[in-house]
Amino acid sequence: MVKSKEELTLIVNQKDLKEKLALFDKENVLSMQENLSEIRLQFPIETALLKGILSRLAAEITTRNINIIDIISSKTEILLYVEEKDLINSIDALRKIKN
Repeated sequence: MVKSKEELTLIVNQKDLKEKLALFDKENVLSMQENLSEIRLQFPIETALLKGILSRLAAEITTRNINIIDIISSKTEILLYVEEKDLINSIDALRKIKN
């Protein structure tokens, strides 16, 4: 869950979707996207001091014409959300960084 001043973003498992949607009035649901995949990247705490990590990850994925739907980050973890159909290609792009 990500909350800003004016909106709330929920990312839920597909199996829980109907249950979670029932908690909200339909007119309050601005958009919904199904069939997303999460890529979870974990880093040592020292990585938080490095500049450009997010931009490098995004660049490798978007050069393959893949849209990153959402990014959630903390000091030791980055969660990238892409369409399910793009998951394998996204992982291949991220592996390129490691090599």
